[in-house]
Amino acid sequence: MNKLSKEISDNNENETEIDIKELFFSYVKYWYYFVFALFFSFLAAFYYAKYTTPVYRVVSSILIKDDKKSANNLLSELDLFSSKKTIENEVEILKSKSLMEKAINELDFNVSYFWIGNVTVAELYKETPFKIKSDTIIDENAQFNIKILSESEYDINLSSFEGKTFHGRCFFGKRVNTPVGEFSIEKTDFFNDEKFSDLNLPQKSRNFMFHFNRTENIVGKYRSRLSIELADKKASVLKISVQDEVPEKGKDLINKFIEVYINSGIEEKNELGRKTLNFVKERLSFIANDLGEIELGEENYKTDKGITDISSEGKLFLESVKSFDNKLAEVNIKISAIEALEEYLKNENSSLAFAPASIGIEDPLLVKIVNQLSELEIQKSRLMGNSKLENPVYLNLNVENQIKKTKLILEENTKKIKENLVSNRKVVEENISKLEVKLKSLPKSSRELLSIHRQQTIKENLYLYLLQKQEETAVSIASTVSDCRVLDFAEVNKTPIKPVKNLVYLIALVVGLIVPVVFISLKNFFNNKVLNVSDIEKYTNGTPIIGKINQAESENNLVISAQSKTAISEQFRSIRTNLQYFSKGKNLKTILITSNMSGEGKTFIATNVATSLALSGKKTILLEFDLRKPKLLKGIGMASDLGLSNFLIGLVDINEIIKETTFNENLHVISSGPIPPNPSELILLDRMELLINQLKDRYDYIVIDSPPVGLVTDGFILSKFADSSLFVVRQSITDCSQLMLIRDIYNRRHLTNMSIVFNGLVKGVGKYGYGEKYGQGYGNSYYEEEKSTDHSVFKRIKQFFTA
Repeated sequence: MNKLSKEISDNNENETEIDIKELFFSYVKYWYYFVFALFFSFLAAFYYAKYTTPVYRVVSSILIKDDKKSANNLLSELDLFSSKKTIENEVEILKSKSLMEKAINELDFNVSYFWIGNVTVAELYKETPFKIKSDTIIDENAQFNIKILSESEYDINLSSFEGKTFHGRCFFGKRVNTPVGEFSIEKTDFFNDEKFSDLNLPQKSRNFMFHFNRTENIVGKYRSRLSIELADKKASVLKISVQDEVPEKGKDLINKFIEVYINSGIEEKNELGRKTLNFVKERLSFIANDLGEIELGEENYKTDKGITDISSEGKLFLESVKSFDNKLAEVNIKISAIEALEEYLKNENSSLAFAPASIGIEDPLLVKIVNQLSELEIQKSRLMGNSKLENPVYLNLNVENQIKKTKLILEENTKKIKENLVSNRKVVEENISKLEVKLKSLPKSSRELLSIHRQQTIKENLYLYLLQKQEETAVSIASTVSDCRVLDFAEVNKTPIKPVKNLVYLIALVVGLIVPVVFISLKNFFNNKVLNVSDIEKYTNGTPIIGKINQAESENNLVISAQSKTAISEQFRSIRTNLQYFSKGKNLKTILITSNMSGEGKTFIATNVATSLALSGKKTILLEFDLRKPKLLKGIGMASDLGLSNFLIGLVDINEIIKETTFNENLHVISSGPIPPNPSELILLDRMELLINQLKDRYDYIVIDSPPVGLVTDGFILSKFADSSLFVVRQSITDCSQLMLIRDIYNRRHLTNMSIVFNGLVKGVGKYGYGEKYGQGYGNSYYEEEKSTDHSVFKRIKQFFTA
């Protein structure tokens, strides 16, 4: 007993050393789960990789002037009013919805064409056998299926769209009137392409589909697929890429997108110039009208007064006052410009009407402030084009606050400039007033004509001045260049980014391994069955374990014989040896074998323990005391007629019920006999004690196969005749909660000298595999296994994985 307990303790100490191995084999046991999971996952991966439409990446690169990265502008960083273009702003502008929408509107993306193959559906772009020409508004998102019947006819069908359906046989080039709009289908140069026109191909090769697209859907699709990345942190080069199933479509989109971006930048840079040009044109128109009226007035005055020309004195005066008049006109133009700026600053919703430098205001600070304000307004406009209501860059830059601060600075600056201009005008007017004193000495008629001619000269000079500014502004607009240039036009990566076959198969491998692991883990987690010795020790509180028996591979109930050297036969021999430790020095004659419920292998254990004792040369008799559900004799191929029930009621004597076995001369059996109506009462009869005493006189060992004690009390009654009791627990069959019953039976001594037989061990389940048992440390390879007669492929595969 002490030796056995020590071996149990040693095994418990080594349990941690075999946890990993136990865990591994607990999954290997279900190898077929992994085979099936891997097969189906790789099959799904194969079809996915083969038939999924590949997605390609189209890439282009552009260089953007970034003032923040320019070494030449280092000093400008100290300038409060410097206007800078930053790469971060341009990235957000490129992501804007408005920019993508402009590009989409300039491309022929409003209709998508598809070729329906035998398995897949491929999108067509430029090489389509037909094109849609619509003269009316088409309900967007409508989808049509078309089957080409001949050179002139086709069959068309509208998929259900908001309850609307349509089907018809139509002619190419003829108008089709459908519930979603009117259009015609025109043949293209690719109509007779071999893959579209070969009538020997299957019918599906002549099937197509086209789809009318909503602009917002297409914009949303490509914005989600658009990627804008900085090529290098030290450079202002952006890589613009888009993903598309049709590479040519992606190339056209990227090139058009960049073109729209560049043109948009130029247009925005010229916006202030155009406003200035309009401002100058308005002034020119106004002055031209004034000049016309003055010339007409001069002509009428000369006619009325009969004066042909200005006197020499008058000409001398005009020469003297001419420069002052020109200065006064320029000052007035500048003051009107400043007043226009003041009006802009008062009206929050207005925008800059002109560039001050274009109309002669050369103040460097004012020009810089106005240019900065113009840049900020452009930034605001472009950033607000992004569909995100709270654009993070827009909020971080706080453009609105910058505009407000710049306006305040501009307001102060314009106020000072206006004061200076008004002061200059006053000085000029004083000089003119001094010169006008001389006019009083001239005759009235000459004086009046001189005044008219003087006004004419002033308007003419002003008109020429504005014409010059108009030309300068127009040249400036025409010569505007973009701050961005294309480094590489759109190119397609030849290798598709989706599906990546290696990644697909890697995912299939991972899924094929993880799914069975998860399934088995959940199965084990929710399993409340006994799996290993530690479960027994945990719940039975030290009930000794006499041995462990592997799961029998054959259907035969008898697995031990004189010639057998299998692992399971050696395990029964080990139990035979270990029984001596439980005799406590007494002569062990009667062994009771029971279990908690049916199906735990009680009869199997009883049969082979009895056979093992008989093989040792001891006369052994096996009693089939499961009077309610006998199956012992059936398991060893013997007939059951007269038996225990006949003897206990006194109908026969003992010699009539003892049967010899054909497989061992030392082993005899007594069957249960006819099933009685009162088995428990029969066992309580006096003839039961008589039976046991007579058998003890004749045999060395008596093995009793009793009913399950968890169902009936027969086993407890029979226990008083036993010298030792074996309680059978079966792996993955016995519930852990039933082990507490075993603990109570052991603690209360309901069964004599009780120990546990752990039955039905399967490799990979629990903490012990084949060949590990008390009193024996050998593995399977030590034994000469019985050859299996099952040579099926499945059996051989299973043997390979469980070897």
